[in-house]
Amino acid sequence: QKAVTDLLTPLEYSIAMLACRDWTNQEIAAHMNISSHTVKRYISTVLQKLGIRQRQELKKYMLK
Repeated sequence: QKAVTDLLTPLEYSIAMLACRDWTNQEIAAHMNISSHTVKRYISTVLQKLGIRQRQELKKYMLK
């Protein structure tokens, strides 16, 4: 199995880490100075790349 860092871009990884720490899309957007719509799109891409369906499952992957 590939490491998460091999599958995700640095930006995707940063967003995923914040998301798995229970930050909302709005909080991530404000922190990174991007729109919450962009955050949502990135999270969808991350979930797709990791082959998971729900944001709650991110913790299992990101906090290993």
